[in-house]
Amino acid sequence: MLLMMLLNYFVKASRIDGSVYTLSKLDINGNDLIALGYEGKQIGDILNYLLDMVMRGRILNRKQELAWLATKMELE
Repeated sequence: MLLMMLLNYFVKASRIDGSVYTLSKLDINGNDLIALGYEGKQIGDILNYLLDMVMRGRILNRKQELAWLATKMELE
């Protein structure tokens, strides 16, 4: 019950202030990362990292900036 209340709060908040709380709101997606040469699990890992950075306010939710950060990541 508490989880649903929190989820509803964040969904409503994202609609009000334009904040990004879900991967689908990122200005970059898996297809963009494939075009950058990433594949498989790397894509999900990068998208989750980018979402975290946007939510923390460390990077703007703009495709060019997100793509730049994605290319700077060192993945195993």
